[in-house]
Amino acid sequence: MKPGLRVHIATVGFQVRRITEPLIRERADKVYILTSSHGDRAAAYLDKIMRILRKEKYLQVEKRAMDIWDLFDCLQTYKKIINEEEENEGKNTHIYVNITGNKISSVAGTMACMIWKGTPYYAHMEYNNKRDPADGLPDEDVTEIVDSTI
Repeated sequence: MKPGLRVHIATVGFQVRRITEPLIRERADKVYILTSSHGDRAAAYLDKIMRILRKEKYLQVEKRAMDIWDLFDCLQTYKKIINEEEENEGKNTHIYVNITGNKISSVAGTMACMIWKGTPYYAHMEYNNKRDPADGLPDEDVTEIVDSTI
């Protein structure tokens, strides 16, 4: 039997490494990057995340839009992704949800894991005064990735 894929779901916000570090450290096979469906103020962060992830040749990246401030839209998006992955890759797929984003998408991600059998995780951030000279965005550090299994 083929070992299962490690599929991650992460919502874009105003940090870069809270998304990129867990994917790289945990050797994700695929990631769904979720962005705001209207007027995404985090577009610069999304661009940087995509630049970093494109360098990871083993990682398949898909972008999806959802209303990150609507609990039901978030739940519907998580459910659709989880169902698609189970249909395409089978029951052996492992779904991981980064619940470090905004409160609504974090709650939705946690609920989705409880309902549809995913694994939530939290990336602990350490903020500093450093900025990336290339784009001026904050250069935070991920100190720990905690599996938040329910």
